[in-house]
Amino acid sequence: MEMGQENQTRQASYTIDTWDFDYTAGRHSWLNFQVNDDTYWGIMHGDNSGYYEAFNQMATLYAHLDMKSRARHWSSYAEAFQRRANKVCFNGTFYTHHVHLVPVSIDGVDESRQLSLSNPMNINRGLATHAMAVSILRISTAR
Repeated sequence: MEMGQENQTRQASYTIDTWDFDYTAGRHSWLNFQVNDDTYWGIMHGDNSGYYEAFNQMATLYAHLDMKSRARHWSSYAEAFQRRANKVCFNGTFYTHHVHLVPVSIDGVDESRQLSLSNPMNINRGLATHAMAVSILRISTAR
């Protein structure tokens, strides 16, 4: 797990939503728990909403401690991070499960329609704007 230099969002291996093992495309006979040269890197929206929530919690904690400068720093950082993550991960209707940095495809899976578990978490954590939350809820109930 690392922060990407290009878009300053959290990057991770290609997993089934929030799991700790990555997709291997059959390169391993069992689950892969290691990051290596064959890792399919990308950006998973649920990881980024967790970071966004944590940045906001830092702002809240510093404000509670009356450390206004640090609170403003974390609040500003959270806002900028939210804009970046939403720009990269929201496809206009819902959050794309995995924005690929290393190309990979899975036969029979249409990732453009894949509505992953973490979409509602993005609402709970505050990453989704009101309009995004409404869109996610509409598509979730339509399926």
